[in-house]
Amino acid sequence: MLGTALLVGCAAQGVAVDPVSRSLSWFSYLGGEDVREQCFTDAPTRLRFVYNAVYTEQVRTYDVFADAGDTATTVKARAFGSANLVGLELDDPLAAWRGTLASAPIDGASLKALRRSLDDSGFFGPASEGLLLRSDSFYWAVSACLDGAFHFNAFAAPSAEFSRLRFLEILLPHDLTDVPVNPVRVLDLAPFNPNYYELIGRAGVLFEVQVGRNGLKVGRLFR
Repeated sequence: MLGTALLVGCAAQGVAVDPVSRSLSWFSYLGGEDVREQCFTDAPTRLRFVYNAVYTEQVRTYDVFADAGDTATTVKARAFGSANLVGLELDDPLAAWRGTLASAPIDGASLKALRRSLDDSGFFGPASEGLLLRSDSFYWAVSACLDGAFHFNAFAAPSAEFSRLRFLEILLPHDLTDVPVNPVRVLDLAPFNPNYYELIGRAGVLFEVQVGRNGLKVGRLFR
């Protein structure tokens, strides 16, 4: 079944824990729509990093929350892996989809380093408007509320832009999930065609999203 979802359709308020709600709100979360809505003059720093490491294999998210003076900051890290359906618990059928969540404090110096890493990574440059991000590939999507202004950018592998990213070096020491990062590898991807996946019997959700000028445009969800 083919569905087209507009990003304004279901606003995310953090990561949904069950697969149905997460699929409905995922595009909004990925595009940082809740970060945008809460970004105004004098708003505290808010950062979101989403690593799509082939969606059916691993997704990592990092939400960074600061207080009004950027003196107390928390990194909420979450790692989703492929659901282990063989070991599914009948009394808790959603457990395999909740991922691993861990929170850690981040001091002012590390927060400043994280902000510098955004600059070093080219985050504040023009967004790659029109870039298509496939769920079966590797990419980062980053949203930020900094000094009362919302920013969004995305970086797909393989590319020179992806290779210069530096923020993971700051995030990983504050990632207490103990889930190893799914590393980027070379993929031989066929043209984006959901019928191909049905024919070869691959399970899971297949989608693509398109980068706009300062956010995501439209996402297409295939089941």
